[in-house]
Amino acid sequence: MSINVEQLIGRLRDDPNDARAFSALKNFYLEIGDSQSLASLLSRWAEHSADRGEAANALREAGDAVLEGLDDADQALDLYQRALERYPFCDEAAEQIQLLLENRCEHQKLAGFLVNRIRVLRSVDADPHYLALLHFRLGEVLNKHLGRPEKALGDYRQAAELDPSLLIAIFEAREIVLGSGDLQEACSLYEQEADAEEDSERKAGLLVELARVKAEHLDDLDGAIEALRGASAAVPGDILVMHELATHLLKRAESEDEQAAATDQRQIGRASCRERG
Repeated sequence: MSINVEQLIGRLRDDPNDARAFSALKNFYLEIGDSQSLASLLSRWAEHSADRGEAANALREAGDAVLEGLDDADQALDLYQRALERYPFCDEAAEQIQLLLENRCEHQKLAGFLVNRIRVLRSVDADPHYLALLHFRLGEVLNKHLGRPEKALGDYRQAAELDPSLLIAIFEAREIVLGSGDLQEACSLYEQEADAEEDSERKAGLLVELARVKAEHLDDLDGAIEALRGASAAVPGDILVMHELATHLLKRAESEDEQAAATDQRQIGRASCRERG
């Protein structure tokens, strides 16, 4: 077997693109569990490959080999990064980098990696759904690990804009806005999330929350009633929603009666003044 291995190595030295020799040597290293030799073989193959995607995949495999076989996260990170440099669409390498940095609690480095990854992928018109996920992950790192909610808000918004179905991004943005006390903006996010929500019960729940914010904190009874009518349309016959709507309609009627009474009193007062005059 050793003679055969030497022959294979010699063939690759003479012709780095000898696919049969490469495949045979790769399988041999896999069989005996020689992760370092496997990683070296894959790295050399990547250096000589004219196919950027193939080269990136080989470097990603090399990273997997040293990570799983040698538990060498530093070498794996370097290999995954080289894979992305060869081919920015090697998502498997990118995912591994994110996972390693997350597991090592290197959140500042993770944020920097995500910022750079978003920049690179935006420059080549990458899949908007994938970009949305990256913006959301960056928002999570900024908000929950680096204590920068105001910065995270922008990434959550970008995520929701790129992929309106990513409701968790709208939710996280709303939580930050509520915490800042900007209730008008929070209402806009409630509406945005309710519009995108396909589950009728969750949609109704969001609209009920919106109605409470409008009625209790913004003195917007008409807006609250409009939201509750939307909730009632989402879940027809729901007793709790119907009760909330009836309660708010009654409050508005009482308010209108009070306003009408006040108007009558003012008119009576003015008429009395004219008579005395």
